[in-house]
Amino acid sequence: MQVMKKTMRDIIKHELLFKQSDFYVPLLPKEYLRKLREFVRRNAISSPLSVHGDTAVCEQCLKAYAITLSREMRLGERAVDYVIALFPGKTGHDGYYLDHEDLVKI
Repeated sequence: MQVMKKTMRDIIKHELLFKQSDFYVPLLPKEYLRKLREFVRRNAISSPLSVHGDTAVCEQCLKAYAITLSREMRLGERAVDYVIALFPGKTGHDGYYLDHEDLVKI
């Protein structure tokens, strides 16, 4: 299991903006970002990082949730492809991801 050590602030800041022409166009809506933040809070891994305001979370579970959420919200394949590229590594764990205490099938 890889642990993501980026803060949600870092992710939202510029990685979730898509550069197009000479201006930035938000690719993912605020509601999506809010739900992503909630997932991170629900699934925070206890670590010394959290003392400093950073949150550690399983990158594979976060990626699986982010992809699933973008499809549930019908954001389109462009957004799904963007989310897949945004999070390196595997998606979930053998077809599942953990959301708080629930094992969710991808």
